[in-house]
Amino acid sequence: MTMGKVMSKSILIADPTVVKLEPEPISRDWVLSGAPEGSSKVLARSSDWLLTLVVWECTPGRFEWHYKKDEIVFVLSGAVTITTDRGEQRSFGAGDVVFFPAGSMCTWEVTERIRKVAVLRDTLWTPVGMCIAVCSRVMRMIGWRVVRLRRALR
Repeated sequence: MTMGKVMSKSILIADPTVVKLEPEPISRDWVLSGAPEGSSKVLARSSDWLLTLVVWECTPGRFEWHYKKDEIVFVLSGAVTITTDRGEQRSFGAGDVVFFPAGSMCTWEVTERIRKVAVLRDTLWTPVGMCIAVCSRVMRMIGWRVVRLRRALR
């Protein structure tokens, strides 16, 4: 019996506080005041390219941000106040975790240079996502039955 070659996946370990970033300008159409300078570094992508891990930093300024993907943010340093499209204001800083759903928009007012780790996830059309969830659950159930059967046959 021939065994297929097992590919080893690389595991990422990084200190996001010292990762060297590259310029990522904020769209000038989005800047409302000041001269915010953005920079970032993509650390990793999932094999299906639906998930991206990024370190991002920005200098003080005020700008709009439009979320095309779901984004989970962990703030490493700095401070910001956001205003949602409904006029709600929230401030957050180092140690805070924030979720921005795809399709949302808010105004960022960076008061102190901010550095964050962001997990970006492309959204799937709801029926496709539901099919994947059901298939995954069925596969887990089948997998557990196979494991139990193998143990019983020993």
